Amino acid sequence: MDLVAHWKNVQAMLRQPLPAKVLLTNREAIGTAFSEWLGKANGELAVKAASPAEVVAVFCAWVLSIEPDEQDRIASRAIIVEQRDAWRALTTSRQPLILVASPRLEVDAELVVEAVRQGHHVLRFAEFRTPRNMPHVELPMMRRFDLQETLAREAGLPESEA
Repeated sequence: MDLVAHWKNVQAMLRQPLPAKVLLTNREAIGTAFSEWLGKANGELAVKAASPAEVVAVFCAWVLSIEPDEQDRIASRAIIVEQRDAWRALTTSRQPLILVASPRLEVDAELVVEAVRQGHHVLRFAEFRTPRNMPHVELPMMRRFDLQETLAREAGLPESEA
């Protein structure tokens, strides 16, 4: 699935669609981590978060909130992969891809290594019990007050609903 389709699905599950910026509240560092990771020729980015779905949604939100030229460059190569067979098939692509592990896909070290070896970027969820010595970045929790302000400012929600 592509990022835009996934974002539309996320939005359809909400009472009211929200701007992508809402998911980035208090999370400027994750945008920097995404940029640095994609600035390399290939590689893995493991993100410690509350859930795998949050990692995918925040990546989509980040892509949709950056400059349109950069957004197109990234979104045209990014694929959210839900099945192992599809993952294996995509790793054979000669075009460098951004493979995003779906919350439904259990990604093991072999899948990651193969994709990176073939020149791709891999974004995956890292559980909170992941050892500190394993390379990863942490997705911070949004602070309630800042989230309320962002919901009011960006989504136009009344303060009581925010």
